[in-house]
Amino acid sequence: MAEGYNSRSYRLQEADERCFGRGGVNFHLGLGDSLARSGRLREAIGVYAYCCRRVGAFALSPDRLRHLAAALLEAVIGNRRSNSPIQTSPAHRGAKGGQGTTQSAGALAAASLPVPACFACPVCEGVLHQPVTASCGHTFCKKCLNNELGNLCVRCGHRLNVGWPLETNVLIKCLVEKWWSPELRAVQLRDEGNELFLRNQVEAALLKYDEAYRLGE
Repeated sequence: MAEGYNSRSYRLQEADERCFGRGGVNFHLGLGDSLARSGRLREAIGVYAYCCRRVGAFALSPDRLRHLAAALLEAVIGNRRSNSPIQTSPAHRGAKGGQGTTQSAGALAAASLPVPACFACPVCEGVLHQPVTASCGHTFCKKCLNNELGNLCVRCGHRLNVGWPLETNVLIKCLVEKWWSPELRAVQLRDEGNELFLRNQVEAALLKYDEAYRLGE
């Protein structure tokens, strides 16, 4: 059924006219959610865009794209994790000498853990964007930590507090930019898409989400 949104089949369009006429937008949004959760993101984006065109951006809340955003990031991280640049970096091919060996060991230790466990924000679960380390020792995206200040850390249960202004953890920031730049760019595109959606620029937001998804292909 989803393929029809791209092919613009006349019969499907005629059926959609009747369905939307009876308030079938929830059915179509549910279809988009199901496609997103099953990893069929291109089709999901087509369905969401179709719904936005039919009912208008003001009829949809940003929360309605949560399944798309979650599936998008999961796909990007999953695809990149299986072929991470860390695995082929010269630092892991037998560097010699004291300093080189130390750097190689540290990088290999990072490579032994999946990206979400090492450099993923505990709140949004995306790769760390503008990482800030809280007093409990866990690191969050700056925006996520700012929203969570005063709450309990989801990793250890300690109350989150940091000095002000929030200072970026330069070491983690450099590592993320070096090894996971595609994932970082995907998170940035997601945030840009969210901002556009909040301003009711739905089509532009979907383009950002689609661009982020393409990074994982």
